[in-house]
Amino acid sequence: MYFKGLEMQNFHEFVNYAAHRPEMMRALAGQFGLDQKQTDTITQMLMSAIAGGLLTNIQREGAEPLIDALENGKHEKLLEKTKTPGENLFNVLQEGNGILGHILGNKDVSRQVAGAIEQKTNVEAQIIKTMLPIIAAVVMGLLAQNHRKQGAEEFSGNLMSLIDMNRDGSPIDDIVRLVGALK
Repeated sequence: MYFKGLEMQNFHEFVNYAAHRPEMMRALAGQFGLDQKQTDTITQMLMSAIAGGLLTNIQREGAEPLIDALENGKHEKLLEKTKTPGENLFNVLQEGNGILGHILGNKDVSRQVAGAIEQKTNVEAQIIKTMLPIIAAVVMGLLAQNHRKQGAEEFSGNLMSLIDMNRDGSPIDDIVRLVGALK
């Protein structure tokens, strides 16, 4: 997968790329009163949870619903709004919550994710619950951007290899590891 000339071999690289977008990370840290390290850690954990949800959905339904959402949604525009969440917070949260409904299924899962991350980071679950839809919007925005640059066929072929973090040919063990890291 490619992002601004950078080849993404797996989801860890994808997470690192997104987590090190300085404009977004500074905006998030400022919005929630967190330091940069806390913001990076929470962002990476939230992206891992979202990746797990995407993997589960792809395993259950195939990649077509995700690709359809990327082709028909306005996720790239939403990605731009995440750079300045204070100005666009309501829209980003509203759209991000819709994304989460598709990825994680229900609010109970979101609460479980926030609770698990709270225990690991000592950051209030309410802050994490507010960050979760923003990060979901970022993930979908980056995926939409990549889909547009690669085209549907190449993107579909690369999607599973992106999520197969240990490159063993199966993303299922990676789902288990992602979910286990949050427990």
